[in-house]
This record gives sequence, C-alpha cells and structure tokens, in this order.
Amino acid sequence: MISNIDATGAVLTSSITGIPGHLAERITLSDIQIETQEGGQAEWNKLDVPEQERSYPEARMFGRLPSYGLYCRHASGVRLSNVRVTSKVPDPRPLLTCDDVEHLELNGVGGTSAGPGQALLDLRNARDVFVHGCIAPPETAVFCRIAGEGSQGVTLLGNELSQAGKAVEALGGASEREIHLESNRVRSV
Repeated sequence: MISNIDATGAVLTSSITGIPGHLAERITLSDIQIETQEGGQAEWNKLDVPEQERSYPEARMFGRLPSYGLYCRHASGVRLSNVRVTSKVPDPRPLLTCDDVEHLELNGVGGTSAGPGQALLDLRNARDVFVHGCIAPPETAVFCRIAGEGSQGVTLLGNELSQAGKAVEALGGASEREIHLESNRVRSV
C-alpha cells in the first residue's frame, strides 16, 4: 500500500507490472497527487511494451510507456483510490493503461484529459473491473476504452462523465455485453 503522496515534476510514467504467469498482486494506491511534465507523443500509446522478464525492475526498463500517469500489466487486485495525475504540458496519451489486469478497482481517479480521440482510461484484456466515483475532465474524447477478447466484467457505476464525448468504447474483440453502465451522469444527446 502506498498512500498520502504529493509529487511534482515527474518525468516518467509510473508502472505496476508483473510478468506472464506471475502477477503483481494486491496493490493499493490511495490519496496520491502527481504532477507530470513528461509531454509524451501519441505514437507511444501504440507501443508494444517489452516484457523484460529477466531485467532488474527499475523505472526506465520499459522505455516510453503508453500512458502519462500509470501503466499496469500482469496484475491482480490493484486498487486506486483518490489518485489524480495532471500533466503540465500537452500529453496525448491516456491517464491510465491496463493490460492483462484482473480485479481492478478505480475510485475517484482523475487527471488531465488525453489528446484528441484518446481515452482517459485504456483497458486491454481487463477482467472484473469496477470504476466508480470518477470524473471525466473537460475535452475528454472517450472516458474508458476497452479492448481485447479477454476483457470481461467491466462495470462503471456512479461516475461524472458529462464532459466526455463518449462514456465507453469497445474495440478489438471486446464485447459490449461485458460492459455494464449504471447511474453514471453522461452527456445529453
């Protein structure tokens, strides 16, 4: 558990990463404010992040990452509560990218909107996800993008999404039947 952090001047994306077959488990981040000034590029969102299974874990081991705030991969039981990441310079990447993550809970997570057409939250092959109490910042194209055939059991409950062009977008084999929206405030049509 990591809590009560207020950081400024961050220049690297934070990450929670396990390796295939060995998940990073039961990690909670709460009451965290991070101000970043990395200023990423849209192409970084499409990077194939190397596994680096034999490398010693350190901040720069993956190179550039596909999100400006937090990157999670091969993880189970990650909980983010009252976590806010703001970018002081334009950054077209999502706030959060999760790939092969299960039992993910996001409560009160927010930040700066991503670039045009980007999602604030980018979930890839994510299972049993619960997103609640979050607010889409102004100019958010998509609040939550869900991709991958392995994505299932994604629930968005009680979020303020009226500033987002779209609340949710399913891509790349993700089934809309696996996405549940309830009591969210969304943009009027």
